[in-house]
Amino acid sequence: MAAVIHWSPSAPSFWLFIIIIGGMIERWPTSSSRDCLIFPYSKKPCAAPGRRKRINVLRALVMQNPSAGNYEELGELLLEEKRYREARDAFDRALSVRTDSIDPFYRRGIAEFELREDEAAVAISAE
Repeated sequence: MAAVIHWSPSAPSFWLFIIIIGGMIERWPTSSSRDCLIFPYSKKPCAAPGRRKRINVLRALVMQNPSAGNYEELGELLLEEKRYREARDAFDRALSVRTDSIDPFYRRGIAEFELREDEAAVAISAE
């Protein structure tokens, strides 16, 4: 920015070009997202590993470390995938280990509501 302030009309336009292009190159995105910007319609996926892969990784991790946090994360991913029955089971397991957080109760209620188990969802909100 300071270079633009010190630029004067008497200077060659070449330096203005260097200032503008140099600033754009300096702010160029990292290589991981650069391909998505250059080729947005390519068949190569631009996103990080998908939810399904993360679900499989978490299922394997839960077998080794059945902590409440792992079950909560698994339940959230399953809820996003609209696999409500599995999400409810994951939140049930998370709540069997730890009940000091309100978020698993809320998300289990969402899963039960989507499964049309309204009485169970209302019972959760009453707890």
